[in-house]
Amino acid sequence: MSPDPSARPLRRQIAVEHPQFRLFRDMPGDYLAEEFLAHIRTTGAPESFPGIHPGPLDKTEPFRKLAAFSIDRMKRPDGDMAYCPMCHQPNKYLEGAFVYLTDLKAVAAIGHECAAKENRVAADKDYRARRDQRAEEDYLLANLPHVARKMAAIRAVRPAAAEALRVFRLLRKDAPDAVRQLRAIKQKGARLTVAEAIDAKLAEIGPSGFKGSSGKQTRDAVFGVLAGTTAVINDFNPMTELNRIEAVLKVFPECGSEDDALETICRMPDAERKWATIRLRQTDSDFRKFQARMADFCAFFTAENIARIDAWTQHPEHPSRFRITRAEQQGSVTLSIYSYEDRFRAVIAPVIAAYDAEWPAAES
Repeated sequence: MSPDPSARPLRRQIAVEHPQFRLFRDMPGDYLAEEFLAHIRTTGAPESFPGIHPGPLDKTEPFRKLAAFSIDRMKRPDGDMAYCPMCHQPNKYLEGAFVYLTDLKAVAAIGHECAAKENRVAADKDYRARRDQRAEEDYLLANLPHVARKMAAIRAVRPAAAEALRVFRLLRKDAPDAVRQLRAIKQKGARLTVAEAIDAKLAEIGPSGFKGSSGKQTRDAVFGVLAGTTAVINDFNPMTELNRIEAVLKVFPECGSEDDALETICRMPDAERKWATIRLRQTDSDFRKFQARMADFCAFFTAENIARIDAWTQHPEHPSRFRITRAEQQGSVTLSIYSYEDRFRAVIAPVIAAYDAEWPAAES
């Protein structure tokens, strides 16, 4: 028997027409919610959406939430609020929910607090779970194909991390006094200052504000702000940071395409999918932190910063002076720190600056 050419096909094979409202054999997909939200943005009239259940509906009618929406009152025909089929009242709401009525196999728009509390709570919980699942799946679909490139980025920055760790450990070992002093400066806001005594006659005529941070008749000589404070913190291990990121990435199978990623996602139980999303997002955050800390560490060794530190420590009234010098030749920086306690000298390889590798990340 040949098909009737005039017969109207089912919409997406799940919808049929009804004299008053459209019936759906199963809960409609996101496409219908998107159409409804576009209709609301244009008209402000949920009750005029084609095929919507006009009501009345019982407050205990079971439903699943498809979308939340807000109505622009200025778009309403008379500036009123929308009619709610569950409350059987006109002029009822501006904040509502587009829902699928599971027993009636129809869709409706209701006020956000108009349904029975038990049904409303259950629908909201189900809606959040579906929304979170969709967000997790979208994120993994966009980002799993990038795992191999992220592993390559880690390999690319390892030499920089290794050099930074070597210099950091050498600083702690051979310049402990300078590091202690600079760490104390960091903890006080990173301002390089020395309290210098004021001439007695000047102190007599000067305002009380001349009392410096020491509490005596002094003023603070300011040399600027210490840059690169990561170099003087208690613990900095960029290699460990990279190892932690790499350990997470190694858990994921290689996905060369979105099809591979989709197959991987479909095999994941809910708990594994949630864990994968959280951990993969964390690698993005952790790598950005790694790069920021490396950038700050390298800022310590700039010519401007070393000059500030040296001027600060060479002030005649500095309580515990040391000498810090910097020289640069063929891209390598030689840093020296000398005092009664410190004997530090390091040639810092240019590779330390190669931490800025591209990190692919696709937000969804």
